[in-house]
Amino acid sequence: MSSEHVPTAGTSATISAAGYQAKVFSVGATLHSLTFQGADLVSSWDPTSPRPAFQGAVLVPWPNRLAGGKYEFDDEVYQAAINEPELNNALHGLACWLDWELSDVAADDAPPVTESDSDGRASMVWRTRIPAQPGYPSALAVETRYELGENGLLWTVTTTNIGTRPAPYGTGIHPYLCAPEGIADDWQLELPATEVIEASTDQMLPVASHGIDSWNDGEFDYRNPRLIGSAKVDHAFTGLRAGKDGFAHARITDGSGRGAELIWDPQTLPWVQVFTADIGKPPFPDRTGIAIEPMTCPANAFNSGTGLLRLEPGESHQAWWRIAAI
Repeated sequence: MSSEHVPTAGTSATISAAGYQAKVFSVGATLHSLTFQGADLVSSWDPTSPRPAFQGAVLVPWPNRLAGGKYEFDDEVYQAAINEPELNNALHGLACWLDWELSDVAADDAPPVTESDSDGRASMVWRTRIPAQPGYPSALAVETRYELGENGLLWTVTTTNIGTRPAPYGTGIHPYLCAPEGIADDWQLELPATEVIEASTDQMLPVASHGIDSWNDGEFDYRNPRLIGSAKVDHAFTGLRAGKDGFAHARITDGSGRGAELIWDPQTLPWVQVFTADIGKPPFPDRTGIAIEPMTCPANAFNSGTGLLRLEPGESHQAWWRIAAI
């Protein structure tokens, strides 16, 4: 394992196994880079600048947008800080800017960081705690595990309510997948979703669900691989269809057929946000990665209740994602 410290991103750790290499920074337990045989599978950034557009972030205790940062839970009103002022939302939870710790003991009592073992695997575990606060009712302990092997990167998030009160909960991750050649305009997207969520124009919050093949003449139907071209996507999708292995698969490929695949359990993560990175401002070059964010719930779940989880004191929730080369 190699490491470095950068004031804006924290301390890094890098692991390698089976042709893959992953680098994670402590601020947000953020996946900074992932490569296979030297080719990028996720877009990266200059860590001497603050992480743009939530690249590689772990999203807890809610993914996506929370309207006005305000919600009611168990008859009490909470106000989270607004970090998307242009849309008046609290975006992507409370852990993205915490400085996580690289743990010295993994959940299975194995060393959390290894160069590689006889099975060609390597892993690291990061941990943090989210305190109870005016915007959230209970304390959480969060563990993020990154493990490399011949099947790519297995990314696992486990959250435990360590407080004395129940807590609302949701989770997701925010990688920007990419292919070796070109930008989003040149890539094909495959997404096994049968429904797309229409969002409001003022706050980008869900207002309606539509059949993927009927809304806007099938503009967002990527069930079969399709060139993205000039299409701009910033939508949530659901109605995910599992493959023969029982999991959902989203794929980004270039003209040569190479690229990256994101795999997850649609029973645990029945929603996915897709964003073609039309940022329009530095330091994120437009459309150099496509955010694919499988989630337990859609935006504003703390208010709508859609997909919302409830963690009782002492209760844990775990979700996993896998990123692999194509």
